[in-house]
Amino acid sequence: MSRVMIDKDECGCIYVMEAPEVERVKIGFSTMSSLAGRFASVNGQSPVPVHLAFVFTVAARDDVRYLERRVHTLLKGKRIRGEWFCATVDEAREAILKAYENRTMQALVRRV
Repeated sequence: MSRVMIDKDECGCIYVMEAPEVERVKIGFSTMSSLAGRFASVNGQSPVPVHLAFVFTVAARDDVRYLERRVHTLLKGKRIRGEWFCATVDEAREAILKAYENRTMQALVRRV
């Protein structure tokens, strides 16, 4: 059995940044290698403190873009503007996991 080596730095991820003072979350995507820079940029531009609350790693970059769009769709009723939502970290996490489960099920159905 061969092992597939995945470069963790180039894996994609969906992140949730939380601004607890205003009860908002930002849901976006990045590579693991650029996540720290992305966080610093968002935190530096925010009028209130922001912290990284949740990171979901995805091996395939194509999937991470799809998942981000799907999560935004699932939470569209809570969208404030762009990637900012009036949602809790738990709601964002649940939407990410639901989008991932749906993507996994679609892939399984295509293989049958």
